[in-house]
Amino acid sequence: VRQVRVDAPADDEALPPDLQRHVRSFNRTRFDMVDTLMRLRLNDLTHKKALMRSVRTIIKADAIMRDVERDYFARLAQTLRMAPSDID
Repeated sequence: VRQVRVDAPADDEALPPDLQRHVRSFNRTRFDMVDTLMRLRLNDLTHKKALMRSVRTIIKADAIMRDVERDYFARLAQTLRMAPSDID
């Protein structure tokens, strides 16, 4: 979200109103990954793999794999009841 926000035009009107509110109100300290994934209802293995691939791509974007990113990816896989190696 942060990179999308950086790349977006300075004019907030370029974003849909719902997304504007979400970006402004997002608080990562209160973000609940399990709750969010439950709301997405990712029951299909194909969708779970697609989410894991997207997250992996974002994490690798700067070519530096930090411990916090590795831990986040492992927690995400655990929440989805997958092994990180299941996505390939």
